[in-house]
Amino acid sequence: MVGYRKIMKLEEIQKIIHKYNCDGLLISNFDRFFSEYVAGEDNELKKILGFSGSNGIGVVIDNAAHIFTDGRYELQAKQQVPEAVIHISPESNLAAWIKEQTEKGKKFAFNPNIFRYLTLAQAKQENLITCGDAIIGEIMGEGEGNARKQNIFILDEQYAGEAASVKLDKLKLWFEQQNTEYFIIEDCDSVAWLLNLRGDYYEFNPTVAAKLIFSKQGICLFIENAVIKSNINRYLNELGIEVESMDEFYIACDNISGARIISENSCSCLVKNISTKNIASPIIEWKSSKNSQEILSAVNAHKQDARALNEFILWFRTEFSEGRFYSEYELSHVLQSFRKKQPDYFSDSFPAIIGFQDNGAVIHYRPLESGSKLVKGDGLLLIDSGGQYFGGTTDVTRTYAVGNVSDEQKRNYTLVLKGHIAAASKIFDHNTTGADIDKLARQYLVQEGLDYQHGTGHGVGSFLNVHEGPYSISKYSKLPLKENLILSIEPGYYKAGEYGIRIENLYRIKANIDKTLYFEPLTLLPFEDRLIDFSLISPDELDWLKSYNEKISLLNL
Repeated sequence: MVGYRKIMKLEEIQKIIHKYNCDGLLISNFDRFFSEYVAGEDNELKKILGFSGSNGIGVVIDNAAHIFTDGRYELQAKQQVPEAVIHISPESNLAAWIKEQTEKGKKFAFNPNIFRYLTLAQAKQENLITCGDAIIGEIMGEGEGNARKQNIFILDEQYAGEAASVKLDKLKLWFEQQNTEYFIIEDCDSVAWLLNLRGDYYEFNPTVAAKLIFSKQGICLFIENAVIKSNINRYLNELGIEVESMDEFYIACDNISGARIISENSCSCLVKNISTKNIASPIIEWKSSKNSQEILSAVNAHKQDARALNEFILWFRTEFSEGRFYSEYELSHVLQSFRKKQPDYFSDSFPAIIGFQDNGAVIHYRPLESGSKLVKGDGLLLIDSGGQYFGGTTDVTRTYAVGNVSDEQKRNYTLVLKGHIAAASKIFDHNTTGADIDKLARQYLVQEGLDYQHGTGHGVGSFLNVHEGPYSISKYSKLPLKENLILSIEPGYYKAGEYGIRIENLYRIKANIDKTLYFEPLTLLPFEDRLIDFSLISPDELDWLKSYNEKISLLNL
C-alpha cells in the first residue's frame, strides 16, 4: 500500500499540541455527519497520519502516533503508518485506553463536532479539551473551506416502501411519549431514511449531509451546501419541515431551552453537552427492519449486481486466457464499468477491494493507480465490491483461482466455505445472537488453529450505508437477530505476505411457519469450484451448494 504524504513530522505536531496546553491530539476519520466514507478533504486522519481505512481514530502523544482500528485494517495500518503503534480492538478498548490516560492527568485536544460521545464517554471529561479543530487547522494550514455542493433528490415510494409522512407520524407518536421538548438527530443516514431523501454529497453513500431537530414547535432540517430544487422545497414544505443552512444548526443548539434528548448511538460530543437525556434513537431500529418494498428493491439490486459481476468475470477469464493482463487498479475500473451498465446503478457502495496474491491478505486493500500489482501468473484473486442501486445496496466477495493454486490454498478456501455454509444454513430461534452465528462461521478454521481478525457479518442499508447498525455477526454481537434484517456473512482467512480468502454473500432473515428464522440469500453469484476440495464437503453441504446454484440458474443471467 502507498501511504499518504505527511504534512508534518510528529515532533512538529507535538509542539503545536503543547502550545494549547495539551498532551495529545485525537484525530477522527469521520466528518460531522458521521458518514462512513467521507471525502478526502474532510478525512483528517488520512491527511495527517496517512491512514485511509474507513474505521480508525488516531492519537498523537509524546511524539508518537497511535492508530486504533479493527482487524480488517491491521496490515494496511502497518503499511501506511509504519511508525505508529497499531491497536486492533473494538471501540470499547479505545475508550478504556483514553480513560486510563486521562485518569493519569493527560489532556487531549479533540474536535467535539466529529467525535461520537460514546467513544469518549469513559474519559475524565475535564481532560478533554475542545481545541482540536484549531490545532488541526495549524497542522494542515489554511484551506479554502469545503465548497463541495450536494444535489438532493426524493427517493420514490416504489423504492422506499413507506411515505416520509408515515415515518414522521410514527416518530411524532414516539416523541410524544418521551416528555421532552427537542429530539436532535445527527447521523446522516437516519435523516435520509426518515425523509426519503438521497443525495450525491458522498462518493459511496447516497445519504444527505444534514442534521435535524425535531420539536413540539416543528421540524427543522439543517443542510450542508445544498442545491435545493423547487420540487424539494415543495416536498419538505408539505411535510411541515423548515430548511436552514448547517451554520444555523449550532446557533439553534445554543438557543433551544427545555428538555432535550439525543440519540446515544450517534450524537456528537458537542451536542451531548446540551442534552438532558440520552436515549437510543428508534430510527436506528426502524431502518434496520426492511419493509416488503425494500426487500423487493434489494432482490432487484442483487440481480443486476450478479449480472454485472458474471459479465466481468467472464471478460476477465477470457482476457487472461488470451494473454492480456491488467493491474488490480485497472480491474477495479473495468468492474465498475460493468455495474454502470445496469439500469438502476447509482454508484459503487465502497471502494472496490481487488487484491492479488499477497495484497489479498490486506483485508481492506484498495488498489491505487501507482504501485498496483499486475494480475499475472499464479495465485488467488480476492474481489470485494458492491453497488448502490435505486432501492438497494450490494456487497459481495469472491476469491478466484488465477493460474495454478496450491493444495493449501484449496484446503483453506474449503474451510472458509464450510464455515460460510454452516452460518448461512442455520435454522435458529429468536434468542440467537450474532455472536452465536459467528462461532459457526469460524468453527472449521478454529479446528485447524486458524482464524480471521474481523467480524463475520454486518447490517446493510436500503440504498444507504453499506455498513449499517445495530445488528451484526461478530464475537461482540449481543443483539438477538430478527426477521427482515439484511446481513452479510463473510468468513475469511489471510496469510500475510502470501494470499487472502474471503467469501461473502448478503442474506435476508426470513421466518418459517413455526416462527424459527433462516437466512435467504440475496447474493446469487457462483463460488469458485476450482478452489473447492470436495473431499472435505459433507453431503449436507453439497446439498446446500446445489440448492444455491439452482437459484442462480433460475435467474438466467
